[in-house]
Amino acid sequence: MNKKIVLNRMYNGDYLNDNLGHEIINLYQSDNGSHYIYLQHSGTFHVSQQDKVGCVLLVRSLPGRKMLEVLGKAEGITEIYHPKQTAEDQIKYIVENDVRYAGVLLNELFIENEYQYVYLTYKAERVSRPIKPLYVSFDKDGIDTVVLTENKQAKASLKQYIDYELTPNDYIALQEKINDISLWNNGVDKVEMKDVDKRDITYFDICGVSSNELAFSNAFAFFMERYPDLLVRFAKEELGCSFSTDFDVAREEGNIDLLIRGGNKIVVVENKVKSHINGLIFNRKSNQLDRTQLEKYYEFAKKEAKEKGWDTAFYLLTPNYNDIDLSVYKSGCFYKKIYYKQVYDFCVKQKEYKEDIYFRDFVNALYPHTKDISDDLYEDMKHLFLQRIKGRSRKS
Repeated sequence: MNKKIVLNRMYNGDYLNDNLGHEIINLYQSDNGSHYIYLQHSGTFHVSQQDKVGCVLLVRSLPGRKMLEVLGKAEGITEIYHPKQTAEDQIKYIVENDVRYAGVLLNELFIENEYQYVYLTYKAERVSRPIKPLYVSFDKDGIDTVVLTENKQAKASLKQYIDYELTPNDYIALQEKINDISLWNNGVDKVEMKDVDKRDITYFDICGVSSNELAFSNAFAFFMERYPDLLVRFAKEELGCSFSTDFDVAREEGNIDLLIRGGNKIVVVENKVKSHINGLIFNRKSNQLDRTQLEKYYEFAKKEAKEKGWDTAFYLLTPNYNDIDLSVYKSGCFYKKIYYKQVYDFCVKQKEYKEDIYFRDFVNALYPHTKDISDDLYEDMKHLFLQRIKGRSRKS
């Protein structure tokens, strides 16, 4: 019998706003050398799925896309949870099998959660992570992508069963990737105490503004004026243009995030962290591009530049994962993209990064936005997991 493949969607839901996601254990090996899997959303499954699962693909959603990123695979599945099991049964299993992470019993790590019933769903013989990015799509082809044509992406449920009997083509497509040993590494590691203090926490994290456009725009403006030489060097090395150190930076003038004037030049910088361009992008009835904020800012800067006889430049500053297609916007062709990774890679090499703790904190806050795919929720869960371990270790 071909046992089912489960797409186990992790790091989703409002529950994670105030609680540690139980699925964080899926990509760690426990202290006793075992691999335990938590099945979303509650760790439970219906009696009809008992003894039916052979592989769990650990995945996460990609915002705005009908795609999932594969984070890992768990094979050789045996069930710990069963539909008639009680919470006491789960804790008994954890204690008797000494299920710990960095020395702390699993159930103790979730004491501060809002509620808890199931801690463990499965035990796996092995858990592996992809060597390079791997995706599951319900929409279209892509590099290193498995396209499912017989299933639609689950909208509400965080687990989706792929059944050979019902959708054989999708099942075979996934199984081919699961069986291809060239795509997977040798496994996942245990938690080590040195990992607990490894992550740099910035003031952006502390203040809860790690993805806040306003906070980043304010910081960009502040450090541009504090270190004008940095802006000049960045413009020359990364943008291929000259710029004068005699400039000023306006915030929200004409609603523009960063409006820079200096050296007979006006520069518009629109900063987008996780949002997209405001305004309609295309009127399909008239076949005309519609007015957006990009057009508004373009006209604003061009008018002033014409009066002064100055040049203009237009940029869209955005994280690498925020995929904005400028070609669909009127005046989008006049804007060039600046990626947060460009800024980060440039800034960490500068002496100001070493000498100014405030600048260093700002640059470190840019780092999560240098990724091709946003993983801030995963990073937040990982950090909270490690901090829980640290806190419980002090009490024991």
